[in-house]
Amino acid sequence: MLYPGQTDFALIGDRARRAMLTDPVYSDERFMRRKEGQVVWMEAHGQALDPCDPQKLAVWSYRPARVAAAGPADSMTAAERRIAGYLVNGFTSKEIAQSLGCSPRTIEAHRANMIRKMGVRNSFDLVSRLLAASEG
Repeated sequence: MLYPGQTDFALIGDRARRAMLTDPVYSDERFMRRKEGQVVWMEAHGQALDPCDPQKLAVWSYRPARVAAAGPADSMTAAERRIAGYLVNGFTSKEIAQSLGCSPRTIEAHRANMIRKMGVRNSFDLVSRLLAASEG
């Protein structure tokens, strides 16, 4: 329930396990799903209590990532990261604009910049890439 999908759970878990075999402390940023279903950008920190088998016992903490922190693409601006959070939750440009108090055209401009920066062809690919970015 914490991850946007089962694939995210498996890939992030595998990446963390491999990293914790060499260093018992691990941290990253990723999209996670809140109890009510909203997908948000989170900071994750974990520590393996059994370095030989990190999945056996580990302590994890999560908190919403700061808007200024690096997101799925280091080149994204704070505004683009904010908009990305809405996009992965299925909001339209008009709905995002209403929430942020700006015009839908401004949202479209940011979306176009994200599409260009992330090297994808359309909004569907952008959302897929944003979600996959948290997998490493």
